[in-house]
Amino acid sequence: MKRTTCAQREDELMKPVGEKIEAAIKAVAAEKGLTVILDAGAVVYGGTDITADVIGKVTR
Repeated sequence: MKRTTCAQREDELMKPVGEKIEAAIKAVAAEKGLTVILDAGAVVYGGTDITADVIGKVTR
């Protein structure tokens, strides 16, 4: 049996989580008619924070 490193195992475990989060982001963006989603750290002024909506979809 092939041994995996910690980083490989972490990648295996986190991939489905990341995919679920990405799907939730896309769904919320579509619902709100948003075409661009940025990390809050990249925004200087304005925008629509969809964090709570995405969390709501991920935790369902």
